[in-house]
Amino acid sequence: MVVRRSSSKKFKRGPKKDKEPKQDNRGDYQEIQKENEELCTYYQKQQLVDKEEWELLMATLRTPLPTTFRLAGHRQEASCMKEQIEARFGKRIPSLKPLPFYQPEGHAWHLDCDRKTLRASGRNAEGELSEEAKAVRELHGWLVAATENGDVSRQEAVSMVPPLLLNVQPGQLVLDLCAAPGSKTAQLVEALESSAETGAKNGLVIANDSDQKRAYLLMHQVKRITSPSLLVTNLDGTLFPSLVFSTENGLTKKQFDRILADVPCSGDGTFRKNAQLWRTWTANQAFGLHPLQVRLLEKAVKLLKLGGRLVYSTCSMNPIENEAVVAYVLSRHDGMKIVDVGEQLSGLKRRPGWTQWKVLGKDIEYEKPEDVPEELRRRFPFSCFPQESYREMGLEHCLRILPHDQNTGGFFVAVLEKKTSEEHNTAIGLPARHEQSPSCDDFRVLDAKDDPVLANIFQFYGIDLQRIIESGLGFLVRSEREPVKAVTVVSDAARELLAATCPSHRSDAKDLYNGSLKIINAGVRAFELYESKGTEQYECPYRILCESIRALRPFVTKRLFTVSAEEMKALLECFDSVKMPHLFEHVIHGGALVETDGKAGKVCIPVWTGKNGVKAFVPKDNRPALLLQLNLQVLF
Repeated sequence: MVVRRSSSKKFKRGPKKDKEPKQDNRGDYQEIQKENEELCTYYQKQQLVDKEEWELLMATLRTPLPTTFRLAGHRQEASCMKEQIEARFGKRIPSLKPLPFYQPEGHAWHLDCDRKTLRASGRNAEGELSEEAKAVRELHGWLVAATENGDVSRQEAVSMVPPLLLNVQPGQLVLDLCAAPGSKTAQLVEALESSAETGAKNGLVIANDSDQKRAYLLMHQVKRITSPSLLVTNLDGTLFPSLVFSTENGLTKKQFDRILADVPCSGDGTFRKNAQLWRTWTANQAFGLHPLQVRLLEKAVKLLKLGGRLVYSTCSMNPIENEAVVAYVLSRHDGMKIVDVGEQLSGLKRRPGWTQWKVLGKDIEYEKPEDVPEELRRRFPFSCFPQESYREMGLEHCLRILPHDQNTGGFFVAVLEKKTSEEHNTAIGLPARHEQSPSCDDFRVLDAKDDPVLANIFQFYGIDLQRIIESGLGFLVRSEREPVKAVTVVSDAARELLAATCPSHRSDAKDLYNGSLKIINAGVRAFELYESKGTEQYECPYRILCESIRALRPFVTKRLFTVSAEEMKALLECFDSVKMPHLFEHVIHGGALVETDGKAGKVCIPVWTGKNGVKAFVPKDNRPALLLQLNLQVLF
């Protein structure tokens, strides 16, 4: 029986009781006591720095991080953004300077104020804004707009180092083993596509994270990258499988050219942005994470191809998570060598890696594994201890980045290469086959030569099938529903992997591989069904999506219109249809692209033409950055 409350006041409520206010346990950054006795004792015994430097290091750790950001996109676009920064803010904000180690120069910036100050108004006692405060406030608005459009990545300075040293080249197969939240992934994709202006579309970055929530956060963040060369997977990194690709030469097992293993760590290099660590940090955290870090690096070594490069990194200063992990894994793999990168990133202040360190328990130091009591050997395993043989490994070529050296966070980086291979087997038969599986989340591969949806789209937009085939681009759908709601575009390497992993659309393909690979996002959405409320029938009901413009624009030869900068401005500033009879009065209704000249080349957006005019299909948050590309003044 369902009891419904009567409109007559049949049930009377008693007097309201005074509720205890909820406690806010989050803790304000300024309220947290930035002291941790165990931290000081531990690192003073490890001799992290000289006694004369200790107070400077601790004083730096107690201050917030400065604001740093990186210009994303391809070099022409990033160069345009650099010009905007220099022209708009260079003289008005003296503390805004390029990061000295980042290449190309001027594509990453440092501002001597933390994020909280950047967001604040900066008013003086009279309530007025200084000229510099006005400029900083304007910079904040500019950064928000540019970040939403994927033109800028808000990223800590030291976080930019591992992707730079990985030295990704176009066409390579790249794995980001522990990728969330995704800022390093974006750098890897940009490096992979650095020759996109020449028409190269090959190569693949797989961004993986073991935690499902973090993997979906990663998927949300990388949507700004808008690259067909990116796959997001959700898998325990220690169990990441060998992959099979369906190539012109048949099914082939491939290893990775480049692997980034930015592993989970205690994070004591992040005190400046994570003040809660002052309350929670203990030395035991490093020992608890050490076995996982060893297993992740072991897996990365096995997945790396002969001649490939692997970067191991943490945001920790603890040798148990850094040199101990690298040295132990290298002692088990003779073919892996540490690379001397001392002449790279010349503007970066770094210190050499350690060949000796201490294994410190509570109130005790263990000099060798045999000293550890039997009941504690799982907590302090053999792999934590330095060995005499480690002195010949070149551990000094690892990078230790300390916060007070260059006003950054703390970081550790080791660059490794596989010089000889223990096994180099490309034969099929090792990975297990699978039939249709939920591992690829209902992706279906389309046959570009024989799919009616693609045939309709290609004919309407003048996309030459032969050029698409030669480019290697592939197309996917997420389900078997009819009509198809959306089509995704992926790079050639992604297509080859998915063809060996996922069933084909409208077929019962079997004998598939990579069954344990849980793919949650692939490439970028290219076409979407336009669902009108009216009864009008369209020759092609699919529109090109904004995120796929960079990948598809070179292939479009029809439904492409040139407009003036003012007409583009009108389209971007209006969220309804705009009348442009001189261009579209006699044009068949449906999707189209309009473009005009911008500071970094063409500015191109998707539109829909209908009886009421032309409507731009561009997300609201992307529009301010596109207006900036038109060299128009935008207020923030």
